[in-house]
Order: sequence, then structure tokens, then C-alpha cells
Amino acid sequence: MTINSKIATAIATGAVLLNALAPAAFATTITVTGNGDSSSNSVNVSNTNTTSVTQTNSSTINNVVNSTADTGGNEANRNTGGNSSVDTGNATSKVNVTNAANSNTADVANCNCNGGSTNVKISGNGVDSTNSVDLNSEKGTTNSLSVNQQNSSSVYNGVTSNATTGDNEANRNTGGSSSVTTGDAKSVVTVSTQANNNAAQVGNPAGGNAGGGLGVVIAGNGDSTDNSVDLNAHNSVMLTQSNSSNINNTVESNAETGNNKANRNTGGNSSVDTGNATSKVNVTNEPNFNAANVDDCGCTTDLLAKIAGNGVDSESSINADLGNSLTVGTSNGSSIYNGLTPRALTGGNDAKRNTGAIVGIDPVTVTTGDALSNTTVHNSGNTNSFGQPFSMPDFGNVNFTADFQSFWAAWMSWFSSHS
Repeated sequence: MTINSKIATAIATGAVLLNALAPAAFATTITVTGNGDSSSNSVNVSNTNTTSVTQTNSSTINNVVNSTADTGGNEANRNTGGNSSVDTGNATSKVNVTNAANSNTADVANCNCNGGSTNVKISGNGVDSTNSVDLNSEKGTTNSLSVNQQNSSSVYNGVTSNATTGDNEANRNTGGSSSVTTGDAKSVVTVSTQANNNAAQVGNPAGGNAGGGLGVVIAGNGDSTDNSVDLNAHNSVMLTQSNSSNINNTVESNAETGNNKANRNTGGNSSVDTGNATSKVNVTNEPNFNAANVDDCGCTTDLLAKIAGNGVDSESSINADLGNSLTVGTSNGSSIYNGLTPRALTGGNDAKRNTGAIVGIDPVTVTTGDALSNTTVHNSGNTNSFGQPFSMPDFGNVNFTADFQSFWAAWMSWFSSHS
């Protein structure tokens, strides 16, 4: 008797963002030139780019499995004449539970930087003119990028697997032989839980994210002019990856061929011969992996500033406040409980109070098979990887609802090669 139970739980909460956020490069050219005496000229420019990517997954998985394979509990008792025997087949219970949930992948091609160039020129304006250019003088942050990936999973696997060929009786028989022969009892339980993976590639590993140059020229303006340029170019990249997992595995695996009886028989042989009892439990938990790479996000590149050839008593100033900030936070929290009760039993057999036809010739025997309990527990998780160049996994045209397992396999293959 064979019972096969297979549960594959694929929570299709994988969020993928590939090459979807690549703000177009732009060029800014500001020219204040050729204005008359005593004119007042001002230019205010605000170039603000804000990109926010949020990927959040939450999953709750409860698997409660009871698998029983039983060929035992047979009786051949109180018979007269001929042989009395119990012969059972094999009992096999196999349970496979696979949980795969919560994966985020983000690929932001350029760090939301100004991919073009900014050129400011104040020249050729008349005497006593006032000329000013403000670029983001109040905004403070010109470009901001925020990537936030979060996963939360709660997984409970409660598995009870029983394979029994024992508890048989051949008692109080008269005449002939009395025997109990059992098949093998085998219980195999496999539980695998993989949850909470984040991968983020921000920027172009090939170095294609460099922002354009900043060029400022104040030149050739008339006497007593007042010329000023204020530049405030800030770039901010914030990447946050966090995982939280709670995994509870409670497994009871029983394989039993014992507790057989061949008692109080008269005449012939009395024997108990059991098969093998094998209990195998494999538990694998792999929660919480973060991988992040931020390439070439120093968005502000060369600054060329020039003040030259302006008239007597002119006042010219260039104020530049340039800054780049990168904040990366990765965190993992996992709670794993494995409560395992594997049992393999071939003992507890009786062959008592038997009377053979000829004492010393007709034997009374008990022969048991092997009892094997093999338990393997593998826990790995809470891994953060930052700053290692990588290319994103090749997911192909994966349908995340119907083919989440393929998506997960591609993810894990990629991660194992980069960890």
C-alpha cells in the first residue's frame, strides 16, 4: 500500500521591475546676454526628478498533512488443522511539501541622475545691469531615487506520516505452522521552505550613468554690473531591503513493523519475521537573502566655472553646492523552529508459550528486519551581499502565477553563483 502526498505551495508574490525606470537624459542651457543698460534679468530653474520604487510581499502558508499507510493489524487466531499465517505487503508513506514565496527584483538603469549637461552663461549685458541665475536654490535635492523592498512570511508545516505493517497476530492455533511475515514499512517526509529574496541593481555596471558636466561662464559684462549664479545640485540614492520570516516545522514520522505475536500455538513452527522499518526526514529552510549593487551613482561630474573680462566695479559670484548621498540598508530577521519526531520500530514482537510437534525439532523463531531512522536538517539564511557587480537573473518569459517554481529556480541559481 503506497500513499504519496505532494504539496507544492507557490505564492506568486514575486515582484519584478526590469529596466522600467530610466529617466531620459536632458540638457539645460541658460543664456543671459545682450540686455540693455540698467536692465534687471533673472532666471529661476528647478529640475527635480523623484523616483520611488516599492516592492512589498506578505505571505502566510499553513500546511497540515496526515499521511497513513497501514497493512498491519491482521489476525489468524484459534485455528485447528493446517498452517496459520499472516503475510502483509509493504506500507509506504511519502510526503513532499515545498513552499516558495516572496521574491523581489528591481533593476533601475540610471540612478535618476541628470544624464545631460547644464550650461549657464551670462555675457554681453549693459552697464549697471543686474543678472542672476538660480538653479534649484530652494529645492535642495534635485534628483532622488528610493528603492524599498520588503518581504514578510509566516510558514507552518505540520506533517504526520505513518507507515505500519505490524500489530499482527497468529495465536492459539493447533496443527501446522503459525507464522507472521510483514513487509517493509517506509515513511519519507521532505519539507522545503524558501522565502524572502531581494535583488536590486541600481545604476549601470558598465558605467553609463555619469551625469553631464556643469559649465558656468560669467564674462564680458559692462561696468558696475551685478552678476550671480547659484547652483544647488544634490543627488540622493536610498536603497532599503528587509526580510522577516517565521518558519515552524513540526514533523512526526513513524515506520513500524513490530509488535507482532505468535503465541500459544500447538504443533509445527511458530515464527515472526518482520520487514525493515525506515523513517527518513529531510527539512530544508532557506529564508532571507539580500543582494544589492549600486554602480556609478556619483551623478555630479565635472564643474567648469569661469569669471572673466567683466567691466570696472562689476560684482560677479558663483555659488555651487554639489553633493551626492548613498544610503543602503539591508536587514534580515528569521525565526526557525524544527520539531522532529522520527521513529523506526521493528521490535516488540512475541513468540511465547508455543508447543511444537517434536520438542527441539520444530523451532520457535523471531526475526526482525533493520530499523533505520535518518534525519537531515539544513538551515541557511540571513545573507546580505552588497557591492558585488552582477547581472540580473535571466527570468525569460516566466509567468509568475503559473510558473513561480521556474522563477524561483532561476533566482536561486543566480544567487548561489554570487554568494
